[in-house]
Amino acid sequence: MAAQAHPIRQPPIEDLRNALQIAEMGSAGSFGLAPEYENAIAAFSDVARLLRHAISQLGEPSLETVQAASTLVRESDGFREDPRWIRDLCQGILDAQIKGTIPPTWSGAAR
Repeated sequence: MAAQAHPIRQPPIEDLRNALQIAEMGSAGSFGLAPEYENAIAAFSDVARLLRHAISQLGEPSLETVQAASTLVRESDGFREDPRWIRDLCQGILDAQIKGTIPPTWSGAAR
């Protein structure tokens, strides 16, 4: 009987932190890149900077996130314990936070 392997499940923020650590290691020259690869080292530094900024901003709701939450809650007919409704509400809010998009019902509407 073979043992079952279970994938490691972690929040996406941990994947971003791991990517940041790899980028920081690359920018510090930890991968043994020769000096003639200064462009690669600079690219690691740029990626580390971008990841650091993205991680710092994830917990701060953007204007689009607030608008998405307002729209989705207002257009609903009140809170329901329906798992699908809750999932869709969360997805809409998270999509706004990550992509910076306002829900389609806001576009062109004067509210």
